[in-house]
Amino acid sequence: MVRWTRRWYRFLVLSICLSFLYILSDFRNERISKENDAAESNIRSFRPEKHFTRSKVDLKSAIDTSPNRLLHINDFRFLKNASHVCNDKDVYLAAFVHSAPSNFEKRRVIRMTWAAKHSQKQLRLKVVFLIGLPNNHSIQSLLDREQAQFGDLVQANFIDTYKNLTLKHLMGYKWILQFCNSSKFVMKADDDAFIDVYKVVQVLKNSFDNLEEVPKNILSCSLFPDGTLTKREGKWSLSMSEYPFDTYPSYCSGVAYFATPDVIYDLYKTASEMKLIVWIDDLFVTGIVASALRLRLQPLNLKFTYNDKDLRKWLARNDDKPSPYMVADIGYVDDWKFFMLKLWEKTSRVWK
Repeated sequence: MVRWTRRWYRFLVLSICLSFLYILSDFRNERISKENDAAESNIRSFRPEKHFTRSKVDLKSAIDTSPNRLLHINDFRFLKNASHVCNDKDVYLAAFVHSAPSNFEKRRVIRMTWAAKHSQKQLRLKVVFLIGLPNNHSIQSLLDREQAQFGDLVQANFIDTYKNLTLKHLMGYKWILQFCNSSKFVMKADDDAFIDVYKVVQVLKNSFDNLEEVPKNILSCSLFPDGTLTKREGKWSLSMSEYPFDTYPSYCSGVAYFATPDVIYDLYKTASEMKLIVWIDDLFVTGIVASALRLRLQPLNLKFTYNDKDLRKWLARNDDKPSPYMVADIGYVDDWKFFMLKLWEKTSRVWK
């Protein structure tokens, strides 16, 4: 009898505990639901005032008709515009490279490797470097000399800082629309990335260029999935006041991505009407703005690498097979210049 009473007592205690946990769980779910509703309300408040649709406009009129509201992308002017770069109009891939004013060596190495004149001519590739204003006159004097020698700098009248990355990004869009809108594809790249431009052109042709005479609606990249946790610490962190949400939308890695000019125009136009402006350019442009346009991003993740060991293994192989990667984020390696030159040496050889 005592043993039965103890069993009944344990069962009763267990039942009470389970009931309490159920009630607590139900209360927590209701609280989370209310929090989610509140978050959704906040998100709605940051959306554009109107529903954006894909435009059907003549790209040549893009600059004149683009709105200028919250993000004043038309307030800056080009100090150097490299307007001659796309004069021949026969451009397959137009690339704008984010670069800091003082990164003279990186630009020099890029001109020796994937942006070399012979590869540009062979692939119908055009490359410009985007810079803002430096913080001292001596660097500006060197930039003037660099432009006189190479003619591929695009400079605008805002200070070149991390907080102006979004403005620099849209400056690249403005340059494309104003001076190179006849290109089939557009590439944004960082100046510490290695780009196998031969594989890039091959992938673009095989994946998109055979669909129609003039490819459209393309925004393709190494894609970060929807729901990535917001960074609150570190170099690329956002405060709650800058971005009051716990996760990011899907967006493209900034090391490089590819788009068609019609997408560039719509991103450029829509960016100026967004209520939430984020200084991390890739997140803002290819994530927040692209989401407002309901753009479908095409992933090319397997063609990107963020591990230099992948390419070092490829370099060590004694064969003439191209690298499986078309974009490599290698800005962190100690032997960056040597590594870039060795990668290009083999790349240009295997694609002959």
